[in-house]
Order: sequence, then C-alpha cells, then structure tokens
Amino acid sequence: GYDKFLKCSSCYDELNMDEGARCSGSDSHFFCSDTCLANLLESQLSSLKSQACCVLCPICKAEFIDSELAKSCSDQMWKKLQDAKVDARVATHVKQLQHDFDERLKRRVDEL
Repeated sequence: GYDKFLKCSSCYDELNMDEGARCSGSDSHFFCSDTCLANLLESQLSSLKSQACCVLCPICKAEFIDSELAKSCSDQMWKKLQDAKVDARVATHVKQLQHDFDERLKRRVDEL
C-alpha cells in the first residue's frame, strides 16, 4: 500500500492510502488522517452517543469500518469513539429498562 495514492475527499491532497481511512461505500471515499479524518470523527461524536451507530461518510453515508478508523486516527480519538459507542449502548439499554418498568407499573395500576 505504500505506492498507492488517493485523493482526500475533504482537502483534495493526494496521500498514500496508509495515511487515512476509506468508507465502505462503492466509491470508497478517502479522508486523510491529518486533519480531515479527525474533523470528521469529532463532528460525529455526539450523534454516535445518541444513536449507537457507526461513523458515516458525509458524502455517501456508507459506514467506516472500525479497523479502517483504528489504523488511521489517534489513540485519543479512538478512545473517544469507543466511549461514545458504549454511552450509546448504555443509553439504549436504560431506555429499554425504563420502558419495561413503565409497562409493568401501568399494568399494576390498572389491576388496582
């Protein structure tokens, strides 16, 4: 991969394919790991926390596979991404537990 160059879909610089991440879409949009990928990831942190989703390409909405991101982002950003995914899973579980509790409570009240 050291002799294959790709154009960043954000800044349009041509970089080695090992210097960024590509989405899983049919066009494989490439974002360089310099500033462009970091900005993309930072911009999606809040939606990750609320949706338990994956990082999506802003161009074609295809997912970025975790292994692509892991090799291309900083350790600090990787930790933020993983924390956001855990927060989303916990929030989803809490929401389900609250729903189940409310349903049981409603049934008990109706019985009285």
